[in-house]
Amino acid sequence: MYRLPEEVLDYIFKAAEDGALFLLACTSRQWRARVSHRQYLWRKRFMRQFSQQNKSEKEWLRQYTRACHSKVYSNSAVHETPISRENPQIDWFDAYSKRCATEYRWRHDQYSTHCLDKVTSAPPCGTRLQTLKFKRGLLVASQWLLPSQQQPVWILENPHHDFVCKDELGHKKYFEELRSEQLWYSDDHLLVLAESRSNGSILLAWHLDALHKPPQHIMTAWYNLHVDVYENWVLVKDYAEECAETSTLLVYNLSNNLRFSYEGDKSGRSRIPSAEANRIRFVRGVKSYGSPEEWSSLIKVRQLTIGQVPLEEHEAEMLLENFYIYLIEILRDHEI
Repeated sequence: MYRLPEEVLDYIFKAAEDGALFLLACTSRQWRARVSHRQYLWRKRFMRQFSQQNKSEKEWLRQYTRACHSKVYSNSAVHETPISRENPQIDWFDAYSKRCATEYRWRHDQYSTHCLDKVTSAPPCGTRLQTLKFKRGLLVASQWLLPSQQQPVWILENPHHDFVCKDELGHKKYFEELRSEQLWYSDDHLLVLAESRSNGSILLAWHLDALHKPPQHIMTAWYNLHVDVYENWVLVKDYAEECAETSTLLVYNLSNNLRFSYEGDKSGRSRIPSAEANRIRFVRGVKSYGSPEEWSSLIKVRQLTIGQVPLEEHEAEMLLENFYIYLIEILRDHEI
């Protein structure tokens, strides 16, 4: 049987459209293997068309990886084959084709709806693919892939409410109310501001895989706070009093409960542009008020590594129309 050289196929793949390559892969197992074998080309196409700078695209790829990981564990359990605990290598041809199929079905209204009215007391045994904020109160809708089923299922959960925290003096503090309008989500955590009529407020965090367990106590909030969450990192700016000139910036790691505090001025905001398992970069902005033509901001880009002192801090002054535009520009200029 005549076989095209791999070099010729490389030129064909680079010039052909996606539809033609998908049809070629469907002709036989041999052609599918040859088409999907060029993982570097499919990864390049995937990243070019579905940029991972987009939060939604990044979340879709994370869901796909979780689903693949769950299937690998399920198959290994059936065949009693030990596998690595690390995430399996992504099949970029399969990921690209399924991402295109997802977009096609969404554009042509080929999707299903689910009515969730029963709240479960504990999560099922499986892999959580995604979590959505439910419209009613603190209820959380999660999609799970169960070992015994091919299609994922949706469940409705309620975070663990019966908890007691202790203040700095060791006194017990009971919290009866959770403010559903004060919610923050990361990939794996849910943060809620809990209130008590007599004990003030605290910031709590649940892992989305264990909403039935007691939450983590991050900090006590006295007057007002601004929260930014990125993966396992939390950035909290707390104002002790309304008239205070300074504020406390708390950097908290949800995976190991490490915390770092910084004193700063009251004005401006802080955001997390990038983070890793043991390192975080956050931007602090201070706005000087004047006429619109004279607005300027002082930006501090700080990198913090667990176990080390802050590595670097840059200051820059620029003209801008508003603070949010400035944040976009400074992230682009510093390439972080």
